[in-house]
Amino acid sequence: MAVTEAGRRPCPVADGHSAPRAARGCAPHAVVLDGTLPDLDQIQVLRRLRYENPRLPVLMLTARDAPERRLDGLSAGAGDHVTKPFSPEEVVLESDLIHTVRGVGYAIRLVEDGR
Repeated sequence: MAVTEAGRRPCPVADGHSAPRAARGCAPHAVVLDGTLPDLDQIQVLRRLRYENPRLPVLMLTARDAPERRLDGLSAGAGDHVTKPFSPEEVVLESDLIHTVRGVGYAIRLVEDGR
């Protein structure tokens, strides 16, 4: 998995309601937030994460390349946006980039700095 190969420990979360609690528990380096959540809209989860930790880098993943969705996410506080399909390496590089500037298969992956 690209996340662990990059020296990070993933903290997988299966739904949007669990994300803020998991973020408090594992102190993530960055959050990779998938657009297909079973319970909450991606923007709702992003706003909850932002409310609890305004400086936490969040990378949004989406299957839609809709400009308005991208703008909604960036306006709500996402650091960047990646459209599916993508390579896992791209997500790791993007999460490092948004962390510096200010694996996927789970709905949300909180990534701890394992270095």
